Amino acid sequence: MSEHKVRTSISKITVNNSTYTDEKDICNCLNDYFCDIGKNLASSINCQPHDFTKYCHMPNNNSMFCPPATGAEILKIILSFRNNKSPGLDNIAPKLLKLISADIIEQLLYIFNLSFSSGQVPQSLKIAKVIPLYKKRR
Repeated sequence: MSEHKVRTSISKITVNNSTYTDEKDICNCLNDYFCDIGKNLASSINCQPHDFTKYCHMPNNNSMFCPPATGAEILKIILSFRNNKSPGLDNIAPKLLKLISADIIEQLLYIFNLSFSSGQVPQSLKIAKVIPLYKKRR
């Protein structure tokens, strides 16, 4: 049985009483929607702020421990990346990262272990690309 690819086409989209027909404008509208959906949903939740200390009676600063990462662990993870995946915000493709991994492993090890020991994650590692993917109907 041969599989036929179905291509979905959107000829227009209406957002805030404005209708867009240009392909680039439609893409930008969809991108804006998917990038803002989390923030918009969160703002629609009506909740009263509570003092979290009311629920946490005795603080325990040593309640979680992450053992330091090793260079071998990081290399194993990098080498498991699939070459055909798109790069992150740094625009470094997985294939290139694999090629340079031996040269940057010490710097990566320092950043990851500092994050574990301090309990802080660098802001640049908290950013994600939002890419909507079409999923075929079944």
